[in-house]
Amino acid sequence: MSVFISVLTFAVVPLGCASKDRGPARQADARQQVDGARHLLDPLTQEELETAAAVIRSDSRWNQNMGFSLVTLNEPPKSFVLGSDGAPVRREALAIVIDKAANLTSEVVVDVLTRAILRWQAKPGVQANYLLEDYTVAEELVKADPRWRALAAQRGIRDLDNAHIDVWGYGGTTPNGARLIRGLTFARDGVRNAYSRPVEGLVAIVNLNTRQVVSVENTGNALIPPGAEYSKELLPSFREPPKPLDISQPEGPSFVVDGHLVKWQKWQFRWGFLPREGLVLYQVGYEDAGRVRPILYKASVAEAAAMYADPDPNWSWRNALDVGEYNMGVLSTSLVPGKDVPRHSTFFDAVLAGDDGQPYTLPQAVALYEMDDGLLWKHVSEDAPAEIRRARSLVILYSAVVGNYDYVFQWIFRQDGTLEARVFLSGILLAKGSEPTRYGTTVAPGTVAIHHEHMLSYRLDLDVDGPSNSIFETHVRALPTGPDNPRGNAFVAEKTLMAVEEGRDRSHGRQWRVVNPNETNSLGEHPGFVLLPGMSDDLIAQPDSSVRSRTGFAHKAVWLTRQRDEELYASGTYTVQSSESTGLPGYVNGEPLENSDVVLWYTLNHVHIPRPEEWPVMPRASLGFTLAPFGFFTQNPALDVPDTEPQ
Repeated sequence: MSVFISVLTFAVVPLGCASKDRGPARQADARQQVDGARHLLDPLTQEELETAAAVIRSDSRWNQNMGFSLVTLNEPPKSFVLGSDGAPVRREALAIVIDKAANLTSEVVVDVLTRAILRWQAKPGVQANYLLEDYTVAEELVKADPRWRALAAQRGIRDLDNAHIDVWGYGGTTPNGARLIRGLTFARDGVRNAYSRPVEGLVAIVNLNTRQVVSVENTGNALIPPGAEYSKELLPSFREPPKPLDISQPEGPSFVVDGHLVKWQKWQFRWGFLPREGLVLYQVGYEDAGRVRPILYKASVAEAAAMYADPDPNWSWRNALDVGEYNMGVLSTSLVPGKDVPRHSTFFDAVLAGDDGQPYTLPQAVALYEMDDGLLWKHVSEDAPAEIRRARSLVILYSAVVGNYDYVFQWIFRQDGTLEARVFLSGILLAKGSEPTRYGTTVAPGTVAIHHEHMLSYRLDLDVDGPSNSIFETHVRALPTGPDNPRGNAFVAEKTLMAVEEGRDRSHGRQWRVVNPNETNSLGEHPGFVLLPGMSDDLIAQPDSSVRSRTGFAHKAVWLTRQRDEELYASGTYTVQSSESTGLPGYVNGEPLENSDVVLWYTLNHVHIPRPEEWPVMPRASLGFTLAPFGFFTQNPALDVPDTEPQ
């Protein structure tokens, strides 16, 4: 995953007549005032975002130097949601506001029903997430700087339209706490794919608050590579296309959507879309014997980070926290029917707030669709008719573009009660203008794609048959050859209670099972769900490296914590210009976990050694894991899936 952040352009639809300027007791009688919001966990509506911005702007503490880094739903306490009927008796917006002149970040909470500010708290010493305008401002300032212009001309760039400035977070603590961003230089010169033509070593540092270019460095002398294209209109020829493959649902989808509530094949869940995490799931359950049994309260991508392996001074600082620094949800893109997702998909728009706090709509931000998923189960017997069932799965997803890298985050619901989290990685490899080096792969003349590592943290607030759960770690152990194991083939799966908060390493055969110790199934076991890990590597960077300090969550495969409403992000609430993680592992305080409300944080680590076949655009790479029932049912829950083919 590249940590490049480019100036994103996408189609947004203005809402209403928005201006160009961009707790206390619950009130049961205010429910009718929530226009379009059906549930406490629904995302903020257009009207709620407009109200929040208007209330904040009308406050005496607001000034013209301020901007909105984030406006999102201030999620109500979990205990309140579980104890209510879900009706929106109170709706709160959380705004992260930055005063650029004072270099001061503040948190503001607004009750959008009563139009009251509940809290305005300055947060000195931290930096808010980057604003979208920061990318535009940085590019404009760099291109106007005479030092950069002179150095760019020396490297062969004389037409500013041929230059592309890609901006990155500073990558650590800045001098005097200044709000800085780095601008890397790429050249087009008739090549649409600017990422294929790095001007190696030409980097500017910009102070976003003072709007000044602090410094310009030119540490490279490599020739600008010739570049490579992938756009269809620029390619010389195409292979013979395959025959049409049409998927249709003439009777419509099998799922039912009511606002943000989805029901399908005994599954039931709510979905939300937040500007920081993007797509989230709430209150996931499965209908069993006429009742919906809870499984998950909330599932989200709590961080997506990257680090690069080149010790060159122009590369060693490159590490990014794409959720924590750049707001992954804000960087989402509209999905294209028939390309991103099947044409029969159902689409949902996302309503987000701009830097001025005013709402805009991103069309088709989320897609929901059914897909054929191969074999569900089968057995062929000599003394009975063959029994075979075809699988159908439900997919909900969104896509985000962080500079040169594209993510597609999916949740896949299956009829056998399993839930899979899957992420596709595509886009363009981050390239260095260089002769061959051991820190990367030569993918084109004078072009090396640098080795890097992707680190993704999933926050899984499991409520298996309720919020009081325990966690067991299981691992496989081979038994020694002896009287009880004469042929040496025996092994056992040993189960250990995780009694207190802690982080756990990867190990062969290791799994984590969350059970409800207060319930027992007909087999005498506690019902549970088990996390089946996907392919995941160890974090490679050295213990004293800056990336290890900033990505504490990636030190372990799994973190086990008690649920706390304020602990939402794997790298902490404020990560811009951080030098160490303020989230995991700091959330782990040794508190007891047995029979409590637990959260399981799972880390997907992927070491990416680039291949020439991934240039100039990557075929997708796929990572993921599965949550599967373990004793939640006492037999295959998909036995009742009907045979859809005539005998």
